[in-house]
Amino acid sequence: TKVAVVWFIFAPKIAIAVYLWWLGARWLTSTTNFQDLLLNAVALAFITELDELMYKVIVPEDIQALVGMYKIARSGYGCKPDIVAEHFHETCSTMLEESDRAARRRIARILVTMAVVTALPILYMRYLQNVLPGYRWDVHAPCESRVAEFLDL
Repeated sequence: TKVAVVWFIFAPKIAIAVYLWWLGARWLTSTTNFQDLLLNAVALAFITELDELMYKVIVPEDIQALVGMYKIARSGYGCKPDIVAEHFHETCSTMLEESDRAARRRIARILVTMAVVTALPILYMRYLQNVLPGYRWDVHAPCESRVAEFLDL
């Protein structure tokens, strides 16, 4: 059943997210002014968040809580460290160690995600974008006189 979940749920979600990222990045890099860029970014955020919004509005809260109980990565063991019995104390300390390891893994995942989220737009702008062919980050020299004129006003 895990293979079916991965194949029929996670794989399409990842494919849709990557495709939407690709199209959204092309769309945003082709925007010509700041106002349109801001408007397009808000529109893209709305599109990416639309499924979560519909889920929150349509599905009742008790069903959302039930679905939340069946998440794949659940955290917390409900273990109390003040248990007196030695057997329970050993079990509890093992569970707390596992919880600490899980917290470290979550922090590592967050750091990796931050690195990827930072690196992907840079890689796209430098190597993958097709909106401005031959763009070499060489706009400073031609624009310097215009910026000076603008600032002198």
